[in-house]
Amino acid sequence: MIHSVKTFFGYHIGTVAFGSFLIALINMIRVIFEYFARHAKGLDQNKAGRCVIDCLRCCLYCFEACVRFVSKSAYIQTVMTSANFCGGAGDAIHLMTGSPLKIGMVHGLSTLFEYLGTLAIALSSTCICYLVITTDSTYTDVLSSPVAPTVCFFLLSLSVGDYFMSLYGTSADVVVVLYVMESETAQNQPGKDLYTPKELREFIHAYDKVDYHI
Repeated sequence: MIHSVKTFFGYHIGTVAFGSFLIALINMIRVIFEYFARHAKGLDQNKAGRCVIDCLRCCLYCFEACVRFVSKSAYIQTVMTSANFCGGAGDAIHLMTGSPLKIGMVHGLSTLFEYLGTLAIALSSTCICYLVITTDSTYTDVLSSPVAPTVCFFLLSLSVGDYFMSLYGTSADVVVVLYVMESETAQNQPGKDLYTPKELREFIHAYDKVDYHI
């Protein structure tokens, strides 16, 4: 672990800084765009101009989401291969274009579980705290209303749950990226042993056999 920390600060701190800079730059562009969009004269009466503004706003949001996802995948590639940010982003894009259904499926499921897990953590923690402050005389004697503390409990537990579930989402993305990397290695080197768990291989292979019709 100490060696990994030294490697990170010695070789890859610039990778993290560059990825963060790209996201911050896009956020700044969105803020500037929103400023001019809100202060532009005559847009309220101009439906065509309003439509153009909404389309540009949607495009900027989608572009930011793509950059965030590619940056996250680039960090995974950096950890696994010690590539720089641009090299890791290129490798990540190559993997995503080669196996879009697999990566999209796992990313979608992990995002869904992130939201559900965050909500479950927030609600369960809030309910426990509410029961404590409404049944324990230590709190009932000094609190005039449990509403404000309950709201604070919910917001705090929501932020903590979001942090922990984001680690779960990152772990899921790492697992599927490693699976795709290993699958490509196995194709280039026949007979090479696969280290992917059997359950994960069967799940993804079963997903690949599903017939999709649009």
